[in-house]
Amino acid sequence: MTPGGRVPTKRVAEAATPSVKPRAAAGTPTKNATAKNATAKKATAKKVADASRKTPPTHWTASETASALQAKAGLSVVPSLMSWVKDGGGKPNAHERNLFMAAVAFAYGVWENYVEQLALELVNRLSEELDPSAVPDEARRDFTKSKDAWEIAISPGWKELWRERVRDLAIGDDTEKFGLNTANTGQVRNLFRIVGVDPFAGVEGEKVDRIADLVRLRGQIVHTAKVPDDLRKADPISWGDFVSELVDAVDDACRKQAAAMLGPARASGREG
Repeated sequence: MTPGGRVPTKRVAEAATPSVKPRAAAGTPTKNATAKNATAKKATAKKVADASRKTPPTHWTASETASALQAKAGLSVVPSLMSWVKDGGGKPNAHERNLFMAAVAFAYGVWENYVEQLALELVNRLSEELDPSAVPDEARRDFTKSKDAWEIAISPGWKELWRERVRDLAIGDDTEKFGLNTANTGQVRNLFRIVGVDPFAGVEGEKVDRIADLVRLRGQIVHTAKVPDDLRKADPISWGDFVSELVDAVDDACRKQAAAMLGPARASGREG
């Protein structure tokens, strides 16, 4: 206190101000928080790694082939064409006939292209993953016929011989090999015989039999440029749906046989 009885201002301020420890700025993590975050990240990374080890990669035989996906996308053209037709049943009128012919012919075209592309896709996959000893006997005898040991083992090698033979039967080449002529059951079976699978194994007999009706209808349309008298407005959509179901069934049948050829270890992705 001063001689006048007053407390110095500086001392009063010091006495009134409590002792406060400095705090971290807002948003700045403490050492403990940083350590906890690092521990949590490590734990998450470990869980992901453990899950990856427990879940083997999905093999291509377990899901739709690229050929099937392409076919399904192509079939969307059929209802698109038919959207220009007036609602109702009965026969198409004079202005609608071209749309009907185009829709049915297109549905058949998707089916034919599908089997060609599927044969190529399967032989490319199988030739890369199969051991030479596991190649189906009938297929091996066909693509090695008249080939010498050098061609089979070295150049171009059995893989390329196999792929080339299926390619010739499916889509042909620039010479006199024209590929698949018509996608009827006989020619499709013959094509896939060289691939090593039966495309109609396990497929409902009614579906297989109906392929002949589609082939016959398509031939009638493209060769006469006329709509058959018994064709009704619902038929093009029905044929598009039929091809979609047929693609599903054939795709499933072929992938199952391919998986059996490769064996459980390879087809599950666990080999090696």
